[in-house]
Amino acid sequence: EVFEKNISNKLNIPTVLFIDSDDEMVSYDGISKLLKRKYFSNWTLNKVDNKKPIYHHLVIDNISLDQETWQKVSNIMVNHLSSGE
Repeated sequence: EVFEKNISNKLNIPTVLFIDSDDEMVSYDGISKLLKRKYFSNWTLNKVDNKKPIYHHLVIDNISLDQETWQKVSNIMVNHLSSGE
């Protein structure tokens, strides 16, 4: 309710999110539904299928992700940052 009251277009900046569908703390489906709202049209959700999870919530670096997944995540981040958005 508080979130709904304070949400605004100020949050709708180009943003890239990565989430493991088996995340222990955050629901992939919940985030996906949230991003379908008009306030998040500039946000992109990327599902991470980590083959070497320490914890599914940690998808932050090449130690917490398998090599192939880390390469994909890195490429998406570089492309996002290079686009100037």
